Amino acid sequence: MNVAIQVLSASLREVLAMVKEVDEFSEAAERTEKEYLRKIGNAKSLCLIGYMNKKPAGFFMGYDRYGDGSFYCWRVGVLSAFRRKGILRSMMQFVEQWATDQDFRKLKLTTRNSRRSMLSYLIREGYCFTEVVMKDEIEDYRIKAEKELAIKLLRKS
Repeated sequence: MNVAIQVLSASLREVLAMVKEVDEFSEAAERTEKEYLRKIGNAKSLCLIGYMNKKPAGFFMGYDRYGDGSFYCWRVGVLSAFRRKGILRSMMQFVEQWATDQDFRKLKLTTRNSRRSMLSYLIREGYCFTEVVMKDEIEDYRIKAEKELAIKLLRKS
């Protein structure tokens, strides 16, 4: 059976409906659309949904948080039934291309020490860990990472 993965732009409302389906984001699911919009403000942003065989399988939310040439990957999740099937990689490849086309120079994100699969993914995909923010429990430590994007070459017409 061929597996078809597709990544499409989505509305914030569509992505927030999916956030509720991912256990790791239970605290984020409590926030309202208005709270998310307030945080993003007028910054350039991107919302995506990854589909596997036409079924929603994952989501991505990101925005220009720092205004320093980086694009912040704010919420990224894959429904448990679709993990380890290429959804995350497909969404992040889309984000890398989009961010490069928008003249961003790097991607930044924050994850938690307890999210081992994500940490492994980040290492495999060439991200560098830049900071650890300590919390009460070691599993809750926040780990900041970033990845340099390929420089867009200008073509002479």
